[in-house]
Amino acid sequence: MARFLFDFDRWCKEATRKIKYRPDRQAVYSELHQHLQDRYQDFIDQNMEHEEAVQKALQAMGDAKELAPMLAAIHRPFWGYMYTLCKWVFFLLLLIMFYKFVPWLINLNIHTDHTTYLTVPDYNIDVYGQSYHETENMIYDRILYTAPKCSASSDGYTFTITRAALWQEKSKASDLSSTSQSDDSFLFVEMEISNPRPWANLVDYDALSYFWAEDSLGNYYYSDSEYYYTDVPVLHGNGCQTGLFTYTYNMFTWNFASLEAEWIDLHYDRSGKDITLRIDLTGGETHDGN
Repeated sequence: MARFLFDFDRWCKEATRKIKYRPDRQAVYSELHQHLQDRYQDFIDQNMEHEEAVQKALQAMGDAKELAPMLAAIHRPFWGYMYTLCKWVFFLLLLIMFYKFVPWLINLNIHTDHTTYLTVPDYNIDVYGQSYHETENMIYDRILYTAPKCSASSDGYTFTITRAALWQEKSKASDLSSTSQSDDSFLFVEMEISNPRPWANLVDYDALSYFWAEDSLGNYYYSDSEYYYTDVPVLHGNGCQTGLFTYTYNMFTWNFASLEAEWIDLHYDRSGKDITLRIDLTGGETHDGN
C-alpha cells in the first residue's frame, strides 16, 4: 500500500510542478491525488490485483509531464496573487469598519446638530440663524454674517471656513432709544475639516488650542495653548464629529480687537499641517439686509 501512495505522490508532483502559485499547486495536487485513489479503488472493486490497479489508475490519468504545462496555463500566478490581494484588502476594510465606524455608531459620536450659541441670561442666541436679541439690560446685534467658503489643504486634510458672524454687545441706557457701545464684540467662525482617508485620525481633539489668528490691523488673537485670560483676545470653542470623514469646529473670540478690520487670517501650524485661511470682513450681510 505504501508503494502505490509513493507512485501517486510522484505523479502528482510531476503534474503540478509548473504551477507557480503555491496555494493553487497544493490544491491541484490534493485534487489529482484524490482522483488517483478513486480510480485505484474502482479497479480494486473489479477484483484487479494491487499492482495492476495502480498502473491502470496512473494510465487513466495520462502522462504527468504532458499534463504539467496545461495545468500551469490554467493556474496562472497573476490571478492567484490578485485573489490573495483582494482577500487582504477585504480584511483590511473590515478592520477599518470595526475600528473607525462601529464605535461611532455605538457611541453616537456623529452629531447632526452643531449649532453655535451665544449664551445670555435666560436665552440662547443662534449666532448664524439670528441677527438680533434684546434683554432688559443689553442689546446683542449681529453686524456681519458671511459664508466665505475659503479653504486650504495640507497633509491630506482640507480645511474650509463655512460661515462667520461678527456680533456686538451694547449696554442699554435708561432711555431705550439711547445706547452706548460696550467693549464687547466677538467673532464666530465655523470650520469644517475633512479627510477622505478613513484610516487616518481626522484631527486631534486638542487641535483647537493650536489655532491662532491676526487681522488686517495687526491685532493678534492667541490660541488656548498660549493664553487663557479674558482681557486678551483668545480663540475659544469646541468641535464635534459631523460625518464619517468630517469634523466641525465652532470657534469664537471675545474682545474682538477692532470692528474696522478688513480681514482676519486663521492659522494652524501643527503636526505637519500648515494652513492660513483669510476671512473677508468687509462683505456679507447685516441684520437689516445691508
